[in-house]
Amino acid sequence: MYKAYTYDATPFVWGDNVLLRGQYGGPLEITLDVSIISDFQSPFEGEVRYFKSSGPAVTESFSGPPASITFRTQANSIQQPKMRFRSRSVPLRLYIRCTTRAIRSQKPNDIFSGFGSDDLLRRSPSTWGEDDVQSAMGSDAYQRDWDPLHNRVVDAVRRYFRFNYD
Repeated sequence: MYKAYTYDATPFVWGDNVLLRGQYGGPLEITLDVSIISDFQSPFEGEVRYFKSSGPAVTESFSGPPASITFRTQANSIQQPKMRFRSRSVPLRLYIRCTTRAIRSQKPNDIFSGFGSDDLLRRSPSTWGEDDVQSAMGSDAYQRDWDPLHNRVVDAVRRYFRFNYD
């Protein structure tokens, strides 16, 4: 899935932060590909701020043109990543293509895929660990609202967060 953004990069001064809309939850791998669409070509700098794990936000810098950065968000993050830019000489209009990919479970069998078992759903979310939540949120059933298990998986993940964080 991808979304496109345009951004006006001002010379020498960081512009406003722009939220990468809809990029919360996870774990997600997000790639930003940045190119200049204005008539002038000039170097620019960019920053992306996101939550890699529990704790403070991580800020990564990159420069171009062209520029590309790939980063991974944490599974239980409800914060949306932010990006901002500045030009090194003249005002620039930038085109940013944001590509998102859900990171699947690292376990050998994806427990929610196609014809897999629903053993995890039989257990109470209060007994889940972080690996179980990552498996659930990275599953096809969680990502695809047309999947027959979608509602059950989403409900189980909500119950996990209510039990552990309320």
